[in-house]
Amino acid sequence: LLCLAVILGAYLLHGDYFGDDTFIHLTFVKNLLKGKGFVYNTGKPVYGFTSVLWIGVLTGLGRIFGSSALPSVARVASMFFALASIFIANRVSKQLFSSKAARWSFVAIFSFDPYLWRWAITGMETTLSLFLVLWVLSKGLELLERTGFAFSQAFVLGILSGFAFLCRPECGLLLPWSFA
Repeated sequence: LLCLAVILGAYLLHGDYFGDDTFIHLTFVKNLLKGKGFVYNTGKPVYGFTSVLWIGVLTGLGRIFGSSALPSVARVASMFFALASIFIANRVSKQLFSSKAARWSFVAIFSFDPYLWRWAITGMETTLSLFLVLWVLSKGLELLERTGFAFSQAFVLGILSGFAFLCRPECGLLLPWSFA
């Protein structure tokens, strides 16, 4: 409930803010929904986006809610992944800290980070990327805690790392760690 209050506060303070990249992603999505292909300007294919996964997520949501709702859909999706990141951060805190006070402190600091909520209301892929990185960290810690090799967990870790890379190219730095 408190996190929802923080979202509302961030929205009231910066509700009209959309980054340039949000509109770039939304233009690609609108063209995909219209059947014009993976283009920014019709007939001129160009690599002008940072997150193929975010474009895929928004295209799927755009098919459900319609292209006219895309700015709001992008913003809500971004806020959803911010909230989901808090749940994964809680899981990571349990893996890292034995002290209940340390876990609560970790989650509280993470949850009320102003930049988390600033980016959460922009409709960009930032919070999806954060969610995936935290999930990779959690799965990696889980795998390290095991005494024997678990192919299924290593497979999931690799898939999550791949999705993180498709969300933000710099997340490719997770791939070597995932397969170490």
